[in-house]
Amino acid sequence: MHSNHSAINICTAVVIATSLQLVVARAQQPSPANQKSPNEPQEYATGLTGVSIPIASDGAHVWISDIYGGLSALNADSGALEWNQQVAGHPGGLIFDGTNLWVTVGGDFVSVVRATDGKILKIVPLGAPWSDKIVFDGENVWVAGSVDDNNGGSVSGLAKVRASDGSVLGSYKIDKQFGNIWGLAFDGTSLWLTTSSSKVIKVNPRNFSTLGVFPVGPDPISMAFDGSNAWVIFKGGIAELRLKDGQRLGTFTTESPSGIAFDGSNIWITNWEANTVTKLRASDRKVLDTLPVGGKPCGIVFAGKHIWISNCKSHTVAKF
Repeated sequence: MHSNHSAINICTAVVIATSLQLVVARAQQPSPANQKSPNEPQEYATGLTGVSIPIASDGAHVWISDIYGGLSALNADSGALEWNQQVAGHPGGLIFDGTNLWVTVGGDFVSVVRATDGKILKIVPLGAPWSDKIVFDGENVWVAGSVDDNNGGSVSGLAKVRASDGSVLGSYKIDKQFGNIWGLAFDGTSLWLTTSSSKVIKVNPRNFSTLGVFPVGPDPISMAFDGSNAWVIFKGGIAELRLKDGQRLGTFTTESPSGIAFDGSNIWITNWEANTVTKLRASDRKVLDTLPVGGKPCGIVFAGKHIWISNCKSHTVAKF
């Protein structure tokens, strides 16, 4: 009888111990509320301390700069910080030409920086005050700014710089009716200029002839292309224009849009005030998701596998 009681006690102890182990194991598992959703971004430090808007990528690396002259490179897959350097001036625009980085730094010049380590290779003087708007057309770099109007004043225009050697090939002005150039983009064939006149201008980069002028909405800034259409951010929305003739195909409304990128299927839009990013299917403008992101998302780029977003306020980058 004693042995039976011992056996029962042992079995009871095993059951209790096993139950306790299960309870402890379950307690150690993170609750769904603490688990990161697959749709939430991963955030990475940039090594920068100022407002960081410009962001660029070649698919393997992501580069980002801030207004205090910092320039950082991150691995586009892992987010690891590869290098951090100081460049002259106050960086405002950043593009990659296939070999080097071009950084607008305020004033009348632009810096050419080696993409592998951030070393400044060349300072290109432009001869007039220039803005932070910059784009690469496959051969030349275009920088928006002020151009002499040959009448003692200035108008908004572009400087054209040969990427291979930094030679300034010329400057081109736009008509005063268009005001200032607020954004630049290249669709593979033509340049597109967003202007303070609520219009975008399509330009032939060979001779700077105007190919079209299209109204979009107030305060148009940045734009992206999906291969067939142009998507233009303006105050309170995005206009979709057909590339070949500029015909407006539709309008999408979102809160405080600031940056835009295309990932091969979808349009991504950063919403500055809402601290979110909207994912929009390009084929039918259907909203697929609106996701939270770090403080004041602004710059955005597609890096081959992931969407990367610069968060101006939190000094981080987010990867989706």
